[in-house]
Amino acid sequence: DEDKEIHDHKVLFLKRLMLFFAFCGVSSTAEDNGLSVKSWPFPLASALCHGGRILVHLEGIKCQDLLSLLFMGPEKDWNWDEGLPNCIYQRRAATHAMRLSRNQEIEERRVKMKMSVFSGNHLGMDLPVGGCGNAAPTFGDQKVYVGPAGV
Repeated sequence: DEDKEIHDHKVLFLKRLMLFFAFCGVSSTAEDNGLSVKSWPFPLASALCHGGRILVHLEGIKCQDLLSLLFMGPEKDWNWDEGLPNCIYQRRAATHAMRLSRNQEIEERRVKMKMSVFSGNHLGMDLPVGGCGNAAPTFGDQKVYVGPAGV
């Protein structure tokens, strides 16, 4: 069924993303747009906490190629001219964006809502990482949900 396929794509994306972070490393800075970075001192999964943003700096690879690998795996390449994979969607707005500074450094900036609405540059995905009512992996014919029973 289509919901299960989308769920499975999201879980595989999340697994590939965590392997990508583990292999490439994650750094942080305490300053807004700071250039002085240090290794991420927390558990890797905490990098994806609500409100956090991760900037991926790519050299010699197109962002669509990385996204294809994360979404589809190494054996399949996504044709971006046909639209988005079914596990992601286009967002109408975002609170932050990236730009090049005068020194040609990448900066994050907060955007005004009227500037980001309908820009078409923001993608979203609802990740199945638990929480009350979220589907967990299936076991045989049973669908298991996260809830008060601790399942």
